[in-house]
Amino acid sequence: MRSKHLPIRKLAGQLHLWLGLSSGIVIFILGITGCIYTFIDEIRPLVYHDRIFIPEVAAYTKMLPLQELKNKAQQALKKDVPLMDIEVFTDRKHSMVFRYRNRNNEANFYPSYFINYDKVYLNPYTGAILTVENTKWEFFNIIVMLHCSLLLGNLGKQIIIWSTIIFMVMLVSGLILWWPKNKAAAAKRFSFNWKAETSWKRRNYDLHQIPAFYILLISFFVALSGLSMILPKLDKGITYLVNGGQDSRSAAMIHTSHMGGSKNQVQAKAGILNKVAEHALVMNPDADRYRIFTPKNEADPLIIKSYKTAQTHYAYLQDNYNQATANHMSTLHYSDLSAGEKVHELTYDIHVGAIFGLPGKILVFMASLITASLPISGFLIWRGRRRKTI
Repeated sequence: MRSKHLPIRKLAGQLHLWLGLSSGIVIFILGITGCIYTFIDEIRPLVYHDRIFIPEVAAYTKMLPLQELKNKAQQALKKDVPLMDIEVFTDRKHSMVFRYRNRNNEANFYPSYFINYDKVYLNPYTGAILTVENTKWEFFNIIVMLHCSLLLGNLGKQIIIWSTIIFMVMLVSGLILWWPKNKAAAAKRFSFNWKAETSWKRRNYDLHQIPAFYILLISFFVALSGLSMILPKLDKGITYLVNGGQDSRSAAMIHTSHMGGSKNQVQAKAGILNKVAEHALVMNPDADRYRIFTPKNEADPLIIKSYKTAQTHYAYLQDNYNQATANHMSTLHYSDLSAGEKVHELTYDIHVGAIFGLPGKILVFMASLITASLPISGFLIWRGRRRKTI
C-alpha cells in the first residue's frame, strides 16, 4: 500500500521543493505586502488624517460647483497631467480627491511606469488645498505596486504572474504531502502537540504544514483573484465559464459609441461637470461616495459610480452621461450584470477579503502572514535535511 502512494508523494515533494526554492523570495514579498494591502483603506485615514478629513466641518453647508473645484485642483497641481477621476464623499467630513495619472504600461522599471501620478486633496466647501500628493512615491502606493509588480513594471508583472501560478501548484503539492497516511499520522496534522523536549526542527516543520493547511482554501482564492486582476485572459476565461459559455458582456454593459463631441469638451464646457454631479446626487442620494471618471476618447461616456458603502467596491450604481451635453444615457446596477460579470466585479473584494467584511479581511491578513512565513520555514526544513546528507 505504501509503495502505491510513494511515487505520487515523492513527485509532490520534489515539485514542492524546487518550486519553493525558485519562488520563495517573491512569495515572501507578496505575503508581507498583502498584509498591508488588505487594510490600506483602514490605515490611510489614520496616517493621513489631515488630508483626508476636513477641519471644522460644522462651519460649512454647501459644496462649491465641481468645475470650480476642478480648476482649483488643476492650478494647485502646476503641471499638465490627465485627470483620471474625482472622488466625492457625501458625509461632509471627507475632502474631495482629484487623481491625475499617466503611465507607460510597457516600462520594465517603476520610475518609468508612472510618468506622473498625483492626487490633489481639497476642501469642497472652501476650495482650500489640503495636500498635493506625489502618489507615485507615496508609501501605500509603493506597497501596492510592490505587491503587483515588484516595482519592475511590466517585467515584474510577469514575475508575479508566474510566481502566483507556482504558488497555486505548491498549494496542491503541499496538500498531498500533508495528507496523513494513517490515523496516527493524522493526530499530528491538525494541531500542535509540542512538549518541552520537542526539537526546534519539529516545531518548524509543524509551523510549516499545520497553519498552511488551514489557510489553503483562502490562499487559493486570494491567489486566483489576484491573478485574474493582472491576467486579462484568465479574467475573461472565468467570466466566460461562470456565464455558461455565453458572451461575457450583458446587454446593460453595451453602450452606444455614437455620442459625438470631442475628448476635450468636458474640460471646455464649464457646466458639464456641474450638471452630471448634481444629477448623480439626485439619482443616488443614499450613496456613501461617488467616483467621476473623465472620458478618454470622444466616443466614451462620462461615468459616475455611486458606492453605498466604503467597505466594498462591487456594490455600485453606474450612471453614464453624454460628455458633450451632460444628458443621462443609461444606468447600470450590479444586479443588472450577468453572473460572470458579477464575479468579475467581486474580484478585488475577494482578494482583500472585503466580501465578508472585517472578519474576511482579518482572515486574508492572517493567510497573507502565514504565506509570508512558509518560504522561511520551508527553507529551514530543506537546509536541515541537506545538512543530514552531507
